[in-house]
Amino acid sequence: MQGVGFRPVVRAKAKALGLNGYAKNLPDGQVEVVLEGDSERIRQLLEEICTGFNCRVEEVTWEPYTGQYTDFEIM
Repeated sequence: MQGVGFRPVVRAKAKALGLNGYAKNLPDGQVEVVLEGDSERIRQLLEEICTGFNCRVEEVTWEPYTGQYTDFEIM
């Protein structure tokens, strides 16, 4: 979902929820979003962006929190 302001909206919502990570466009037109933080807040963000943009999440991978990200970036 590129060209519709998706990544800036994800960044704003992630920051509001205290989540870190990044969103980047992929060559095939999809957007990869990596989030780090509270799992309930991550679920809330996914629900909000999918409702707002009428999109679908193709894959979610849960990994232990590492503290790797200190902010949310658009790549």
